[in-house]
Amino acid sequence: AYIQTMGVDHQRYVFDKLTDGWTPAIILTRSHDCPEVLMSVAQTKNFPIFKTTLKTYQLMVDVISYLDEQLSESDTIHGVLMNVYGKGVLITGESGMGKSEVGLELICNGHVLVADDRVDVRRIHNTIYGSAPELLKGYLELRGIGIIDVQRMFGASALLDIMRIDFVVYLEKWQDGKAYKRVSIDSHYSMPVLGVDVPKMVFPVKEGRNLAVLIEAAVTDFTLKEKGIDAAKSFDDRVYEYIVKQNEATKKE
Repeated sequence: AYIQTMGVDHQRYVFDKLTDGWTPAIILTRSHDCPEVLMSVAQTKNFPIFKTTLKTYQLMVDVISYLDEQLSESDTIHGVLMNVYGKGVLITGESGMGKSEVGLELICNGHVLVADDRVDVRRIHNTIYGSAPELLKGYLELRGIGIIDVQRMFGASALLDIMRIDFVVYLEKWQDGKAYKRVSIDSHYSMPVLGVDVPKMVFPVKEGRNLAVLIEAAVTDFTLKEKGIDAAKSFDDRVYEYIVKQNEATKKE
């Protein structure tokens, strides 16, 4: 409506300014026809004009979201990314800790592989997402066996292209005498990824420990905590109540 109030010379002046080197394209929303003067200027400059049925605010939301994703920060992390019970679990640790073997066991338990060995991470809307490089997508490397094709062995449902990373599991060699956390996930223990602190757990690797089952249990505990159910806090409260009762009984005696 505003353009229709402008004369032809004014339109040509304005459109010539709009189609300079700083503007990548013009998008016409609501299926509006392109003004004849704009079309003439665009054809002269070989300038791109697009047309959409979307309303202006809808298009702006879509374009901003798309650009935020495409221009987001990125990095690479060595590890295995799995979807376990709907949560993105990044399994990291030193080489030889059995990360891929744990990933294989989780796949056998019905969970989904996202990436093995190298995880490409991106920060989108203050959330960290991980995916596999195109070259490694769908493959899992196992010592003693070699490379296996996860999709062909376990089906298409065993593979996922991208996943939000909810927390990190770090595998380290068991050290005798070291005090390891005995209950729950410490919310203050995290791993910074592209400026975002992701909750982190340390799993000591030792003979006889079923790490896949431990990761499944950790995911369930993490999910319960998100719903306000904290087993460690409940246990602390129970211990405190027990001590108080014992003290009261001692005073009465």
